[in-house]
Amino acid sequence: MARPKPRRFTQSARQDNSVNRDWMPLSALAGIMAGFLLAYLIAEMALYLRPHPLHWLVAAIGGGIGYAGGLAWDFWYSG
Repeated sequence: MARPKPRRFTQSARQDNSVNRDWMPLSALAGIMAGFLLAYLIAEMALYLRPHPLHWLVAAIGGGIGYAGGLAWDFWYSG
């Protein structure tokens, strides 16, 4: 009696069972860059007379808000 061969999953079989989505939508990446840059520039203008590294923290928070906005954009406006 012959033993059955073990099933091997090929690349195409794996793609059929999984959802083909990117790890980060382009709108979220653009939101991070825009939010970071905008928050950094606003913090630099507001803290011009007393320079300290607080503008980096504000820029990181702005990037996080931009990321959330980009994900919301992708959620609401993706087909």
